[in-house]
Amino acid sequence: MTIGERIALLRDQKNWSQKELAEYLDVSRNTVGKYEREEMLPPLDVASKIAVVFNITLDYLAGLTEEIPSRDKDAIPWESAVLLTKIEKLPKSERNIIESVVDVFTKAQLNSTK
Repeated sequence: MTIGERIALLRDQKNWSQKELAEYLDVSRNTVGKYEREEMLPPLDVASKIAVVFNITLDYLAGLTEEIPSRDKDAIPWESAVLLTKIEKLPKSERNIIESVVDVFTKAQLNSTK
């Protein structure tokens, strides 16, 4: 199985559109299509993001192994990874506001469970 076939298969298994995957990878939907048709290969930084989003190894993506690793219970869920990617792109001042809000909510949650 080729890299493009693996990307398409993994994306289909999650019922994600090319646009949804493209959003996380910070590429266009057309670029995801080119990866899947193997008109171009993803650069290493994008391949690493693909491995994270599907919780696979780069070895599996590259076809060096046929074994799909089991789901890591500590892996970040797809939705959280997309959200974190969006937050990382914000200006520092806006990231600081988000961090403050999250701190308030987590402290309130911790206090309510005591």
